[in-house]
Amino acid sequence: MLDKDEYYCKVFVNKDIERFQLNRIIMDIVSGAFDGFDIEAWWGNIYLKENEATKPPWGKVNGDDFIYWLYFMDIEPSDEVEREDYIESIAKLMTELYNNGCQVIAACDFEDEVPKYREKL
Repeated sequence: MLDKDEYYCKVFVNKDIERFQLNRIIMDIVSGAFDGFDIEAWWGNIYLKENEATKPPWGKVNGDDFIYWLYFMDIEPSDEVEREDYIESIAKLMTELYNNGCQVIAACDFEDEVPKYREKL
Protein backbone atom coordinates (compact mmCIF):
# COMPACT_ATOMS: atom_id res chain seq x y z
CA MET A 1 0.00 0.00 0.00
CA LEU A 2 1.30 3.44 -0.96
CA ASP A 3 1.46 6.30 1.52
CA LYS A 4 -1.25 8.70 0.35
CA ASP A 5 0.74 11.74 1.52
CA GLU A 6 3.95 10.64 -0.20
CA TYR A 7 2.18 9.78 -3.46
CA TYR A 8 -0.30 12.64 -3.58
CA CYS A 9 0.03 14.37 -6.95
CA LYS A 10 -1.29 17.74 -8.10
CA VAL A 11 -1.64 17.98 -11.87
CA PHE A 12 -2.32 21.36 -13.46
CA VAL A 13 -4.44 21.32 -16.64
CA ASN A 14 -5.10 24.12 -19.10
CA LYS A 15 -7.84 23.95 -21.71
CA ASP A 16 -10.59 26.45 -22.31
CA ILE A 17 -13.57 24.14 -21.76
CA GLU A 18 -16.16 23.71 -19.04
CA ARG A 19 -15.29 21.60 -16.01
CA PHE A 20 -17.94 18.97 -16.79
CA GLN A 21 -16.42 18.51 -20.27
CA LEU A 22 -12.95 17.98 -18.81
CA ASN A 23 -14.43 15.57 -16.24
CA ARG A 24 -15.91 13.53 -19.11
CA ILE A 25 -12.57 13.41 -20.95
CA ILE A 26 -10.79 12.25 -17.78
CA MET A 27 -13.45 9.59 -17.09
CA ASP A 28 -13.07 8.25 -20.62
CA ILE A 29 -9.26 8.14 -20.35
CA VAL A 30 -9.16 6.30 -17.01
CA SER A 31 -12.36 4.27 -17.52
CA GLY A 32 -13.49 5.71 -14.21
CA ALA A 33 -16.77 6.51 -12.55
CA PHE A 34 -17.80 9.95 -11.28
CA ASP A 35 -19.48 9.87 -7.88
CA GLY A 36 -20.39 13.56 -7.77
CA PHE A 37 -17.13 14.64 -6.14
CA ASP A 38 -14.29 12.68 -7.69
CA ILE A 39 -13.45 10.25 -10.44
CA GLU A 40 -12.65 6.76 -9.21
CA ALA A 41 -10.17 4.75 -11.27
CA TRP A 42 -8.81 1.35 -10.26
CA TRP A 43 -5.47 2.98 -9.44
CA GLY A 44 -6.64 6.09 -7.57
CA ASN A 45 -9.06 8.95 -7.01
CA ILE A 46 -9.00 12.11 -9.10
CA TYR A 47 -10.53 15.35 -7.84
CA LEU A 48 -10.83 17.94 -10.64
CA LYS A 49 -11.05 21.52 -9.38
CA GLU A 50 -11.23 24.97 -10.90
CA ASN A 51 -8.08 26.90 -10.08
CA GLU A 52 -9.01 29.80 -7.81
CA ALA A 53 -5.62 31.41 -8.60
CA THR A 54 -7.10 32.38 -11.98
CA LYS A 55 -9.98 34.32 -10.45
CA PRO A 56 -9.99 38.03 -9.56
CA PRO A 57 -9.10 39.83 -7.38
CA TRP A 58 -5.83 37.95 -6.76
CA GLY A 59 -5.39 35.83 -9.86
CA LYS A 60 -4.61 35.99 -13.51
CA VAL A 61 -6.68 34.36 -16.19
CA ASN A 62 -4.61 31.84 -18.14
CA GLY A 63 -1.21 33.22 -17.18
CA ASP A 64 1.94 31.75 -18.69
CA ASP A 65 2.91 30.07 -15.42
CA PHE A 66 1.16 26.74 -14.85
CA ILE A 67 -0.01 27.81 -11.40
CA TYR A 68 -2.45 30.09 -13.26
CA TRP A 69 -3.87 27.38 -15.51
CA LEU A 70 -7.64 26.90 -15.40
CA TYR A 71 -7.84 23.56 -13.57
CA PHE A 72 -5.94 21.18 -11.37
CA MET A 73 -6.43 17.59 -10.31
CA ASP A 74 -5.70 16.31 -6.82
CA ILE A 75 -4.76 12.65 -7.30
CA GLU A 76 -4.40 10.04 -4.54
CA PRO A 77 -3.52 6.36 -4.95
CA SER A 78 -5.97 3.56 -4.23
CA ASP A 79 -5.14 1.20 -1.38
CA GLU A 80 -4.15 -1.73 -3.60
CA VAL A 81 -2.13 -0.06 -6.37
CA GLU A 82 1.61 -0.63 -6.78
CA ARG A 83 3.96 2.34 -7.19
CA GLU A 84 4.92 1.55 -10.80
CA ASP A 85 1.29 1.09 -11.89
CA TYR A 86 0.23 4.31 -10.16
CA ILE A 87 2.92 6.46 -11.76
CA GLU A 88 2.39 4.84 -15.18
CA SER A 89 -1.35 5.54 -14.89
CA ILE A 90 -0.77 9.21 -14.10
CA ALA A 91 1.70 9.45 -17.01
CA LYS A 92 -0.88 7.88 -19.35
CA LEU A 93 -3.60 10.25 -18.12
CA MET A 94 -1.33 13.24 -18.72
CA THR A 95 -0.36 12.05 -22.20
CA GLU A 96 -3.97 11.44 -23.20
CA LEU A 97 -5.03 14.85 -21.87
CA TYR A 98 -2.27 16.40 -23.97
CA ASN A 99 -3.50 14.43 -26.99
CA ASN A 100 -6.92 16.00 -26.29
CA GLY A 101 -5.45 19.50 -26.57
CA CYS A 102 -4.63 20.20 -22.92
CA GLN A 103 -1.48 21.61 -21.41
CA VAL A 104 -0.57 19.37 -18.46
CA ILE A 105 2.12 19.44 -15.77
CA ALA A 106 2.48 17.60 -12.45
CA ALA A 107 3.69 18.95 -9.13
CA CYS A 108 4.59 16.02 -6.86
CA ASP A 109 7.53 14.14 -5.35
CA PHE A 110 7.80 11.97 -8.48
CA GLU A 111 7.21 14.69 -11.10
CA ASP A 112 10.46 13.77 -12.89
CA GLU A 113 8.94 10.36 -13.68
CA VAL A 114 5.95 11.71 -15.61
CA PRO A 115 5.80 13.80 -18.80
CA LYS A 116 5.55 17.59 -18.94
CA TYR A 117 3.26 19.14 -21.54
CA ARG A 118 3.58 22.93 -21.24
CA GLU A 119 3.21 23.68 -24.94
CA LYS A 120 -0.12 23.64 -26.73
CA LEU A 121 -0.66 21.11 -29.52
